[in-house]
Amino acid sequence: LPKTSIFTGKGVMQLANAGLTLNEDMAKYLAKWLSALEAANIDEIPEKQGVSKLGWRAGEAEFILPGIDTSYTLDSGSPDVDGLLSALQPAGDFQAWSEAMTYLRTKTRARFILATSFAAPLLKILGQRTFLVHNWGTTADGKTATLQAAMSVWGKPDELYRTFDSTKASLEKTAELLTDLPLGINEYEVVNDKYKNDVDNLVYMIGEGKGRGRANKDGTMQRASTWRTIAIMNGENPITRASSKGGILTRVIGIHGGPLKDDEAFASSLYRVLARNHGHAGQSFIQQLLVANHDELRGTYNRVREGLREAYSGKMESHIDAISCVVLADFLASQWIFGLDKDAAGQQAIEMGSAILSELITKAEASESERAWDWLQ
Repeated sequence: LPKTSIFTGKGVMQLANAGLTLNEDMAKYLAKWLSALEAANIDEIPEKQGVSKLGWRAGEAEFILPGIDTSYTLDSGSPDVDGLLSALQPAGDFQAWSEAMTYLRTKTRARFILATSFAAPLLKILGQRTFLVHNWGTTADGKTATLQAAMSVWGKPDELYRTFDSTKASLEKTAELLTDLPLGINEYEVVNDKYKNDVDNLVYMIGEGKGRGRANKDGTMQRASTWRTIAIMNGENPITRASSKGGILTRVIGIHGGPLKDDEAFASSLYRVLARNHGHAGQSFIQQLLVANHDELRGTYNRVREGLREAYSGKMESHIDAISCVVLADFLASQWIFGLDKDAAGQQAIEMGSAILSELITKAEASESERAWDWLQ
C-alpha cells in the first residue's frame, strides 16, 4: 500500500476491510508503529524499482508479467488491480489448452482473433500503434467464446476482459495496467442506444493510447494514464457506422461473422476447457520473445507488410500495418506454442491474414467525402 495509507491512522483503517481487527484508537498506534518499524530497518530493507503497469521495460530487455523474473516490482495498491494480477497466472494443463486451440485455429476468424492476443507484445518492437478488432454477428456464433480463448493466452479469461458499460476511467486504468497485453471488451449491446455515439470517443481514446487529463483538488495535475494495446471487442452490430469519422475506420478492424458459427458444440465446450486451463502460452511466448532477435522480427514484419500492400493496394494502409502485425504473431505462435515448422507457419499465417484483409473496407469506401456523397444521393 502507499505510505500515505499506512503511516496515518485514517489511512491504515482500510486494513480493517482486508480482515485485520482494528478500531480508530488502535489505528493511530499501529500507524506510528509501522513508521518506526521502517525507520529502524531502513538500512536493511532491499530496494527495488517499482512500476505501476505491465509490459516492456528497459527498452526491450525486460517484460513485466507475473511469472517472468525482472529487476522490477509491481506496485498495485488496489484490490481491483490485485484481482487482475491474480488472474494472470497459469492454471490447469497446457496440453488440454493447446489441443482446444489447435482445433480453434482451423477456423480463420477465430485464428485471427487468437493471433491478435499474441500480437499485443509486438507493438513496441514493431513500432505499430494501438488498434482495435471488433467481431460482430448474430448470437450463438462463438464470439464471446473466442474472446475468452484470446484472453486465456494470458490467464483466467472471464476475469481479464471488461464490458462496454464499464466507465471510461475503469477502462483507462485497465488498459494502462495491461500495457503490451490485449484489452478484451465484451458485448457492445450492453451500451444504451442513447450512448452509442459515446463509443466513438471510446475508440479514439483507446487508439490514442492516452487517457484524459485530470486535476487534483488542490489544482495540481494528475499523471495521465498511458498504454499500448490491442483491444479485442465483440457485439451483434458493427461498431462503425456510415456517419463514423475516418479516424474510427482507420483504427478499427471490423470482422463480420461468427468465428465458430458452424460449430456451436465446440464453442460451448470452450468455456469449460478455458476455465480450467489457461495462462501457460502467454508466459512461454514472452520468454521466447525476450531472447528472439528483434531486428529479424522487424525485417519479417516489413516483408509481410510490403507483400500485402502489393497484393491489396486498394486497402487502407493502417489496416495492412495492423494485419501484418497479427500475421507475424501467428507465425511466431505457430512455431513457439503449437510446434509447426517455419514454412508451414509462414504459409498458414499469410493465408489467414489475406483472408481477413480481403474482407475489410477499401480506401474509397472509407473516404468521408465518398460516404457523404453516397448518403446525399
